[in-house]
Amino acid sequence: MTGSTPQMHHSPEPEPEPEQRPARPLIFWLKLLMVTGICFILLGHYLWVGLDLPATMGVPGIIIVAGCCAFGLILSLPTKIYLTLLLMEREAVVPAGVQLAAVRCNKAGSSNNDAT
Repeated sequence: MTGSTPQMHHSPEPEPEPEQRPARPLIFWLKLLMVTGICFILLGHYLWVGLDLPATMGVPGIIIVAGCCAFGLILSLPTKIYLTLLLMEREAVVPAGVQLAAVRCNKAGSSNNDAT
C-alpha cells in the first residue's frame, strides 16, 4: 500500500514584506502608553480636586499634581498622533466598489438636477 494515499502539500504562505507586516506589537505598546498617560492625567486631577493636595501640602503638592498631569500629557499625546496617522493610512486605501458607488451617486444626483 505504498503510494495509495494522496499526500496534501501545504505550501507555506510567503512572509509579507517588512513594510507590509502588521505593526500589532507597536500599536499595542502605543495604546498602553496612551492609557497610562490618561491614567496619570486622571491621577493628577484626583490629587488636585479630590484630595486638595495643593492646599494641604502647599508648593510641593502643586509640583506633584503638575508633574502627574505633565507626565500624562507627555505619554498620551504622541501616541494619539501616531494612531491618527495610522487611521488616515487605512482610510486612504478605499475599496474600488465604494469609490464606484460614490461616483454613481454623484452622477445620479447631477442628472436629477438637469431634468428640472
